[in-house]
Amino acid sequence: KYLYSDVTDAICRAVVSHPACTDQYVKYLSVVEVSNEELEPVIQYLCDATRSVYSWQNYRLWLLMAEKKVLNDDLLRVAKNLLRGPDTASRAGATVYLGVVGQVNEKTAVVENFQSLSSFMGQRSALISIHELPFAAIKNTVIATLRPELQGVFRALASPQRKGKYFAEREKSRIDFGDQEMAVYE
Repeated sequence: KYLYSDVTDAICRAVVSHPACTDQYVKYLSVVEVSNEELEPVIQYLCDATRSVYSWQNYRLWLLMAEKKVLNDDLLRVAKNLLRGPDTASRAGATVYLGVVGQVNEKTAVVENFQSLSSFMGQRSALISIHELPFAAIKNTVIATLRPELQGVFRALASPQRKGKYFAEREKSRIDFGDQEMAVYE
């Protein structure tokens, strides 16, 4: 970790003021060890609706919080509030976050707000978020408003091989630094 700790800290601070670089910043942050303290500028940013105005940036940052399993009461509150908002990329990312770190109540809230989703991205993110719930808990609310191209997705996500998996596994590579070796994900 010491090889990249200064860079990690700088990126966590910079990500909120450089939205055009978010994809690259998130790519880096998703593969390095990063603490919740280092991620605090990102957490504060996502929790501040006056600053977090770029939906795609928010989507990527919510997925980062989910992938890193950052459990934070403020993030949970904001994510739950987004469930009642418009069908945006921000909401889709927050929905996946709730699926990863939330409990049954948060996942049930995703189901209860599903009917307000009409986009492919919104509905697919919600299906990923709730895939660990039993089919009986979602069938009346979700199936009635599900887009035709997403029919059967819940069944595939709920399969025993995929249960509890919210992200595709990254391919591992190694970087050799002479006397040290570091695992890198692509």
